Amino acid sequence: MIPLKIELKNFLSYSEPIQKIDFSGHDLICFSGKNGNGKSALLDALTWALWGQARKISGTIKADAGLMQLGKTQMMVSLEFLCNKNVYRVRREYAKTY
Repeated sequence: MIPLKIELKNFLSYSEPIQKIDFSGHDLICFSGKNGNGKSALLDALTWALWGQARKISGTIKADAGLMQLGKTQMMVSLEFLCNKNVYRVRREYAKTY
């Protein structure tokens, strides 16, 4: 799997408006930066988009709620990737309902 593009909204440290990251055109990507800048959040977004779960957040009934930015009621991750010469797009959303 080769990630091509990811869009995030209210996912961990990625807030509104929708944050777009384009990986296409790069043969090798290295995430680097200071603590709290969102490196691990990008990896969590990839795994959440693909498998519906990321890091386990303690103290939450549903882990999805722990991935949403504080004070927000909905989040979204859209991932476009290349696999076996085919391009796929998966979009996962979660909304807190009362």
